[in-house]
Amino acid sequence: MDPSGRERAPIGELGGTAVAGRANLDYAGPPMISQRIRSGYLDFYARNGHVTVPSAPLVPVNDATLLFVNSGMVPFKDLFLGKETREYKRAASLQKCLRVSGKHNDLDEVGRTARHHTFFEMLGSFSFGDYFRKEAIPMVHDVVTKVWGMDTRRLAFTVFGGDPSLKLAPDDEAREMWRKVSGVSDDRIIGLGAKDNFWQMGPVGPCGSNSEIHYYQGPDFPCAEERAGRSCKGPACDCDRWLEFWNTVFMQYEMHEGGGLTPLPAPSIDIGVGLERVLRKIARKPRPAGQHGERKQAAAERGALVVGVGNQRCAQHDPRVVG
Repeated sequence: MDPSGRERAPIGELGGTAVAGRANLDYAGPPMISQRIRSGYLDFYARNGHVTVPSAPLVPVNDATLLFVNSGMVPFKDLFLGKETREYKRAASLQKCLRVSGKHNDLDEVGRTARHHTFFEMLGSFSFGDYFRKEAIPMVHDVVTKVWGMDTRRLAFTVFGGDPSLKLAPDDEAREMWRKVSGVSDDRIIGLGAKDNFWQMGPVGPCGSNSEIHYYQGPDFPCAEERAGRSCKGPACDCDRWLEFWNTVFMQYEMHEGGGLTPLPAPSIDIGVGLERVLRKIARKPRPAGQHGERKQAAAERGALVVGVGNQRCAQHDPRVVG
């Protein structure tokens, strides 16, 4: 039992620290749970001064560096670079994304893991020189724990651990902010290198250190490290036991050809949240072999009817079909 008298969910461990619980938000009522996740997110940021911006087309406008929009920040690239100004300095969006080429190519991962898609919707919120870490992280924590009701005991946070090749130090400020707002112990705030916690939209363009939130899904999810006789690496592992669903990028630099970094005109915030991954946790769908949203599942079932495949086979479909 925890102090409130509730029975604890099965626990997992990260560095000896027990984590438990599950999303406690009750979404009974309308069948489209995903719409409530969207509206809860966008309404929260609207109340905090963010203008809601419609999704941009999948093919970038006036940007030859990308074939497709691969994240929510792409339509705002020139704002981060200081080449464009708009009537707002805070924005939020629900952006359609496609990751089938370039730096962020998930095509080979679809079907191999339970968390990758090629097409997906990304919730985003952005500050264009208006606020930075100290203002962004408390808002992030409020959305995750108050709007969506996720249990902090199931969460771990990663921060940039520094990288000598980039000549960048560890992000101690983000670590301290997570410790302050979440109350978790130090072993649940993990410093990782540039591969995991330095985000770039592509080979060139805006970039910066980032902080991710990972949700513990439980020991029933297989781990290749454990099968090989080693220990699961926690949020740094490539298994599906820890699901990364939120990424806060502290946009500070522009990456140039050859790998050189120069400061952006103003430090900014770029937040990206995978809608399907959040849906999987709040809807409490137990199957580990896929996290397809309601609309994708409906499309798969409709396709099964068209080609004459029964519902049972549809339920066992290859995730790459609707990934």
